[in-house]
Amino acid sequence: MFGKRKGPGGLGETPTNASADTMAQSGGDDAGGGRASGSGTKQPLGVAGIKAPRRQDPRNPGAVEGRKLVVGREICLSGEIKTCEKLVVEGRVEADLNDSQSLEISEPGLFKGHATVEDCEVYGTFEGELTVTGCLVIRSTGRVSGKIRYADIEITRGGRLSGDIDVLEASLKGRLRGERPKLAHSSDGSHSDGNEPQDGNPKSQAG
Repeated sequence: MFGKRKGPGGLGETPTNASADTMAQSGGDDAGGGRASGSGTKQPLGVAGIKAPRRQDPRNPGAVEGRKLVVGREICLSGEIKTCEKLVVEGRVEADLNDSQSLEISEPGLFKGHATVEDCEVYGTFEGELTVTGCLVIRSTGRVSGKIRYADIEITRGGRLSGDIDVLEASLKGRLRGERPKLAHSSDGSHSDGNEPQDGNPKSQAG
């Protein structure tokens, strides 16, 4: 009948089927580490030893970015701001800012008041008195007006600067940054701090 063929000896031979035990054994010997199921299909094994990426602790953001204050959009802040390393204004701020390293006014942020900083970058609007001991950067959308003092300046095409404008002198920059004035040197190599007489002798006091 069907499914039989004659071998060399003339006898009919029926094809043999691989047993389930043989298939399971071949699957278990696979070097890939797969696990054989009853149907012979390999099931992938889970990968162990992979650590999840570390996340910043939301309770202590200052550990990464330092003393940074961000005033978000549609937020109004007024008062006095001290010892802030970086202030980012996206909303509206009316305040006095002192002892700050950096001021960034984003568009459409507004800062109105007095600020003394090392560096300032303006995309939005500044109105008031601004002293920058480092570099003042005004971007194309930036508007700066009032009494403005700076050491260096960079204005992108489209930026606006108006008001009482002046460049800081080297001595004034040092005082604003908290640097102590250097001692004046005389021609003979000695120096005087203003408390010694010109002849080099100590001052005498009447008894």
